[in-house]
Amino acid sequence: MQGPLDRTIGGKKFRFMHGHEIDEFNRGDSPSWGRMLTIFAGIFEEKNGSPMLPDGQPVEEVLEGFGEYLLRFWNWLANKLKKSVTGGASPSPKGELTPAQNPDRVDEMLLKYWADKLAMGYDVAVVGHTHQPGCIGGWYFNSGGWVGMTNDFIRIDPNGTAQVFGWANGEAVPNNSVIPFTPPKE
Repeated sequence: MQGPLDRTIGGKKFRFMHGHEIDEFNRGDSPSWGRMLTIFAGIFEEKNGSPMLPDGQPVEEVLEGFGEYLLRFWNWLANKLKKSVTGGASPSPKGELTPAQNPDRVDEMLLKYWADKLAMGYDVAVVGHTHQPGCIGGWYFNSGGWVGMTNDFIRIDPNGTAQVFGWANGEAVPNNSVIPFTPPKE
C-alpha cells in the first residue's frame, strides 16, 4: 500500500488513499493488531496469487475468522496477565480491528477523515478502508472493497464530479448509498 496521492480534477483537490493512513491502529512504524492482520493478509494474498481463494471466497473473510479466534486468545491471555499483575481488566483488541472487521469503528473513522480533510486542505477524499461503499455530500467517496462479489468503483468526471458505481447484469449502475454522517461544526 502506498501513501496518499493528491490530484486536482475539475478545480477540486482530490486525495486518493486506502484510508489506513489516518487510522492509528493500521499505520506507522509500530504496527498494532489491525496492521499486523493487514500485513498477514497481504503476504497470504501474494503467496496465493490472488485475493480470492479457489472456492471464490475472499482471503479477507477467512482472515477475519482467524482474527476473531486470535482476539479470543489475546483477550484470554491479556486478562490472565493483567489480573496476575494488577488485578484489573484488559483493553479489548477488537478496538484495533479495521472498520470492515469492527463496524462500530466506521463513525470514528469518518470523523478522522473529516479532520484530515480540514488539516490537509483537500476537497474530496476517495477511500476504501471501511469497506462501506457510498458517499457523504460531495467530500467523501468510498469504493467499498475491491475484493468480493460487488466490486464497486468510483468514476470521476473531468469536471470533478465523483460518483460510486456497482455492477448489475454486467452493467455499471450508480450506487447512490449515502453514508450517514454529520460533520462537526467548524
